[in-house]
Amino acid sequence: MAFPTEYVMCRRLSKQRNGVFWAAVFLWAAAALAAEPSQPPQSKSVANQSKRASAAEASAPSARSKPAPPHVVLVAYEDEYGAARTLRDFARLLQQRYGCRTTLLVGEPEKDLPGLEVLDRADVLVLYVRRKALPAEQLQQIRRYVEAGRPLVALRTASHAFTLRPGSPPTTKQQWPEFDKEVLGGNYHGHTGKQYPPPEIFVAPEAAKHPILAGVEPKKWRSGGTLYLVSPIDPKAAVLLWGQTGPHKEPVAWTRSYRGGRVFYTSLGHADDFDHCPQFVRLLVQAVFWAMNRPTPN
Repeated sequence: MAFPTEYVMCRRLSKQRNGVFWAAVFLWAAAALAAEPSQPPQSKSVANQSKRASAAEASAPSARSKPAPPHVVLVAYEDEYGAARTLRDFARLLQQRYGCRTTLLVGEPEKDLPGLEVLDRADVLVLYVRRKALPAEQLQQIRRYVEAGRPLVALRTASHAFTLRPGSPPTTKQQWPEFDKEVLGGNYHGHTGKQYPPPEIFVAPEAAKHPILAGVEPKKWRSGGTLYLVSPIDPKAAVLLWGQTGPHKEPVAWTRSYRGGRVFYTSLGHADDFDHCPQFVRLLVQAVFWAMNRPTPN
């Protein structure tokens, strides 16, 4: 069937218009999709914040990081009680059971006490020295440590650590006879000797709850060493233990403060105290941590 030329032309124009219309729709949709962001602005912000937080967490120190272990410096320089051996064993105990770092310095007649510069990095000094004069530089290192008010635990002969016997040969080395009274708060003037039985050691009732005495059992025991005569001591010192043999009753352990630092002294420290009195060893461990003002680890 033949159609008029005008009708055919109208059909062609209609098809052309429809094609133009759908092409326009397609181009508009494509332009809209291209303009739409691939991610909402809020999501980008959250992602950036998350990245920044992760980076900050990685760079910040862990809140659970453990503090450095305490550094205990032990000094043994005497020739009567075997302190080099007993302090070596005590240092091993502090390492293995209580997580301490330890440095043991043992004196030698030819060199005295080299290595005392380690005191600059010490958290506490455990001192067991008997009647030694030291080269000026070495004694000055100990003086500097003590005068700075740093923690000190002193054992037995430390009460006469830097004092030679009267009548000793002249020496160019230096002494510190005031150490006992000024720093330790003591007044050593001899001991009871072997004419009396080993002293009975017992806790001072008013000090029973002191942290140094926590768990020290039994409350009474015998020491293997003679009883030191030290009375009267500094009236501001807090007596923790007493010792008694025959007519003599003397303080054998006390605490005090020197230039703001904590000081613990005990006239105990005979080899038998270390080897056969676990309550003494516990007392000494807790004195070390008390001097540093730290709780004793379980």
